[in-house]
Amino acid sequence: MINETRDNSSIANARVEILSTNVYTDTNGIAKIPVKKNQRELKILVEKADYKINIRNIDISDSSLQQKEFKLSPAHEDILFKVVSEDEGKAVEDAVIQVFSGDTSVITKYTSTDGMASFPVKKSAKGIKITIKKEGYQQVTLDKNLLDLSRPEQFKLVPIVDKNQTP
Repeated sequence: MINETRDNSSIANARVEILSTNVYTDTNGIAKIPVKKNQRELKILVEKADYKINIRNIDISDSSLQQKEFKLSPAHEDILFKVVSEDEGKAVEDAVIQVFSGDTSVITKYTSTDGMASFPVKKSAKGIKITIKKEGYQQVTLDKNLLDLSRPEQFKLVPIVDKNQTP
């Protein structure tokens, strides 16, 4: 059975290679592979587009001729952002978040009413810059390598204060 690491959902149409033979998983993430009785260990490769390849040696001795589970991790992980106002701590709707590779903007998203936005970005990607901006707030620029991609990142936007405005 082939499942995704994030939510344990089944992965259909994943390629399973064993002894130079390819089979594909069904809609339930299951691939049936015939093995010889005298086989004790097999090298199995599992792959699907947009996922990291999983290669494992498995024991298939008679006592363990049963279903084996493989997990595939997405090749891209979503970076989840929450943007809030520094002064009030409230969600900032419609903040513009841009992901740059070098000087070229490759993805632009807007935060939802709860201040959230997500991006599919490879964890191994290099040279990625992220900007967050909204009219009335100071722009924030980040280096992706400084982010903890294992959890949502929260960013506080600082309101721009008009010095001509009387408090």
